[in-house]
Amino acid sequence: MTADDQGHADCGSTPGPSLAGFADRRPSRLERRAFADLAFSARCTAADVLACCNRCWGRWVRERTMEHLSGLRYWDELDRGDFALLRSEIHPNRVLVAEIVAAIATGSENLDVIIWAFDAAKPLDDVLAILATLDVNARRLPRFSWLRRVTHGTRRSSET
Repeated sequence: MTADDQGHADCGSTPGPSLAGFADRRPSRLERRAFADLAFSARCTAADVLACCNRCWGRWVRERTMEHLSGLRYWDELDRGDFALLRSEIHPNRVLVAEIVAAIATGSENLDVIIWAFDAAKPLDDVLAILATLDVNARRLPRFSWLRRVTHGTRRSSET
C-alpha cells in the first residue's frame, strides 16, 4: 500500500499530486467539479484540493456515481447507459435493492455487501444480481490522471 492510499491525518493519508505536472489534456467536467468542491464533501480536510487521498477521492466519485444512478445529475465520465437507473425497478425485491443502494451510497464495497447479505441470511443470488446491475466497480476513476506525481526532497539521478 502506498502512503497515498493510507489517508490524511483525519482519514489517514499523505498529500497526493502537484499542479507542476500538467499534461496536454484539460480536466474533465467531473474533475472540474472536484476542484470546485475543494474539501471533497467526502470528508477530506486538506485545504489543497490536490492533496486529497485516494480513499477520499474514491468516496467523492462514489457520491457522484450515486447522483448519476439516482438521476440527480448526469455525469458523462460515469455513464454506462444507466443514468437514473434507480428510478426504475432493477430487481423485484425492492427492499433488498434499497438496503444495497444505501450500503453502496455510504461507501460499502461489493464484498462488504456480500458479507452483510450472508450474515443477514439475504438471498445471495439476488444480492449478486443487484450488485451486477449497479456495477459500481466499473466507475472507479483515477484521481486527476492528467497530473503527475511529484516526490518532494528526492531527485532522480537523471535530473542531476
